[in-house]
Amino acid sequence: AINGSGAVILSPAPFAELNLLAADSVNLTQKLVMSDTDPLPTVMSPARKTDGLTNAALINPALSHAATPVHLNDTVPVRIAAVAGDVKGKVDSLSLILPKAVSVKAGRDVVDLGISAQHVNATNSVSKIEAGRDVLFTLPSSETGGRSKGSFIWIGGPGRLEVTAGRNVDLGASAGIVSRANLDNVALPDSGAAIQVSAG
Repeated sequence: AINGSGAVILSPAPFAELNLLAADSVNLTQKLVMSDTDPLPTVMSPARKTDGLTNAALINPALSHAATPVHLNDTVPVRIAAVAGDVKGKVDSLSLILPKAVSVKAGRDVVDLGISAQHVNATNSVSKIEAGRDVLFTLPSSETGGRSKGSFIWIGGPGRLEVTAGRNVDLGASAGIVSRANLDNVALPDSGAAIQVSAG
């Protein structure tokens, strides 16, 4: 199993790869961020907000992304695989902030995996979420009603998102599966990704 308990921020690099591969399960209890901020803070030009990178895709899109997407020529997706187990995030939390396509595959379930990813061009344009059993979002134990704002699967840019489950897709009270086009990053094309959801 791969267990992550602390937030991880990867510095931007045009062909950076991220692979999390486990025979059993992958558990992400804190944010995992591949930054596409440009420029990065330095000694000569320090950051003014310490959380600027961890929330890069959500706080201030105009200032959080490079003017030209960092992964413009990168065709390799982020890969997360749990061969015989689950890929789990944290309830009502965003687990993955990614500047390129993502492929998630679980032998059993994909549970509470909040994702914000983006497709920067036509050749980096397919993201896949696959579960042998269920893709689902659960409610926080204290939830009495309303929508879980931190639980969602959002894709920016063009292309296609495929969500496939051997049994069920249960979005619960999450903020859903959404094609965001360039709403979160104005450097992306203004066309949104097609969404395909298959279950059973």
